Amino acid sequence: MTARMGADTVAGFVEHGVLAPKLQYFTGAAVIEFGDATELPAAPPTRGAMYLAPVRVHANPAMAVAYASGVERGGVAMPPVRSFVICLRQERRPPLEGVWRVHEVLDSSHAEGDSHLDSV
Repeated sequence: MTARMGADTVAGFVEHGVLAPKLQYFTGAAVIEFGDATELPAAPPTRGAMYLAPVRVHANPAMAVAYASGVERGGVAMPPVRSFVICLRQERRPPLEGVWRVHEVLDSSHAEGDSHLDSV
């Protein structure tokens, strides 16, 4: 989520972020399992260090799913377990220099071979 998408404040993130398709799986999940993080090769001078962390999200069948159209359905529409990879990046510039932030959430359910998720 970015400010362009309405997440420029905490209230904006709560209002718009929970509608982001990838984030719906994390909202109200029954269980979230984190695997071992893997550091990417040495960071070039243009960005900070990066880690990838595999995640498995177990859906809560009681949660409703809100689609972009605004239609809601029961949690049965969600896959019971969904795999993601969270990319963390360390900031290089002040005022957040040294802070680790979520750079991207990648849905790996369509990736060939989920071998990187075996450690979860």
